[in-house]
Amino acid sequence: MKTFLNFYTGLFLITSLLLTTTSCEKMAGLDPMPISNTPIGTTPPAPNGLGDFKIIKFDPMVMKTKIDAFLKVRNLSGYAYTIFVDGQRVVTAEGYDGVARKAIDSPQSGYNPMTRQEIASCSKYITTLAMVRMLDRAGLDIDTPIGPYIPAYMNAIASVRQITFQQLLSHYSGLVGGVSDINITLAEMQQSVRTNNSAGFDSYQYNNMNFALCRLLLPYVYWKEVLKMTPQTIAQMESNPANLDAGMANIFLSFVRNDVFKPAGLSIWGALGATDPGTNSPTLYYNSNQGGAAGTNTSSLTTLVNLGSAGFDLNSIELAQITSAANDYKIVSEPLMKAIRTGYKGRPLGFNDSQTGKYGEYYYKYGGITLNVNGLTGGLATMLVDFDCPTARVQVAVMSNHDDSGVTNINWIRAAFDESWK
Repeated sequence: MKTFLNFYTGLFLITSLLLTTTSCEKMAGLDPMPISNTPIGTTPPAPNGLGDFKIIKFDPMVMKTKIDAFLKVRNLSGYAYTIFVDGQRVVTAEGYDGVARKAIDSPQSGYNPMTRQEIASCSKYITTLAMVRMLDRAGLDIDTPIGPYIPAYMNAIASVRQITFQQLLSHYSGLVGGVSDINITLAEMQQSVRTNNSAGFDSYQYNNMNFALCRLLLPYVYWKEVLKMTPQTIAQMESNPANLDAGMANIFLSFVRNDVFKPAGLSIWGALGATDPGTNSPTLYYNSNQGGAAGTNTSSLTTLVNLGSAGFDLNSIELAQITSAANDYKIVSEPLMKAIRTGYKGRPLGFNDSQTGKYGEYYYKYGGITLNVNGLTGGLATMLVDFDCPTARVQVAVMSNHDDSGVTNINWIRAAFDESWK
């Protein structure tokens, strides 16, 4: 429908203009300044003999040696990691090795902290920040039911409509379908919200459907609560689901860019999304570091309609920078960040979980995908950790274009952090 397309194009332009003119964030600069490798942070003075005190500091260079020791023996095709401390990137503590593309997959290219790749389920943390930010903009609490923001034509059942955003973002929705699916379509979402979820409701079950739905829910919250669009206008948009799907994906990405990437200070925040805007020869994915083993791609995840549960292409610097900015309340306010960490039934929103370590609470999110495209196999592993400590704010992002579940195990990086104080 030509009228519909013109209307929707106009709405998207209005949305983009509003995002430009109403941004709450004011950044001092686009890129954080690197800091020295001096140990950072102190613990409260502890007795060390009568009248003596021992000062303990986090040393990012010690952590670098421990991360290197773990990753170098795993025979990964390529990897990189980035450490932020107290809001600043520690360039000297970064590490990398291997290739983004092998010679057999010409053009060959090395892997380094600037290498972008699919970040898999680490996308869920980005989606959480964007969703919470939108709820705040709309004046809604995180325990608001999702029902009013599911498209009316989907005819969601009552038990699905009562799911709260808090339950959705902590995997307590009980939704059926999409558990291991990373290519969830609008039709699959419709089937899920029409399916009885009572068996798993309010019980933890990791499900990609929860975050795929956010790509739909975020625009509807905006349309209904911020723009105050009429039911008739929304019904007109819903009359063409294919156009609605593409439109929602574009608006979802616009808010991620403006509400997450921009306040985090990412230098090309307006271009980042489902693909790497900086190259025509993107990262490939492997399950062997042998030169003769060709890689595969993530072609099924390069469209905007896959964003939400996965799909974002970032590098380790950008992922760590987003995590650092969130910790510094540059993306959501301190009370909202506390709500994200408190989560629901002890499970933080957008993270896999948290662990109590030697120096604080460690919130982590990992992602992994095993790929098989046209007979070629490969995979990837990503990890972000927000070490919430009273004496040193540390965030780490680790990324690899190699299928290795060991990289995404929190225990090794937790130990590396706990052993990096002196």
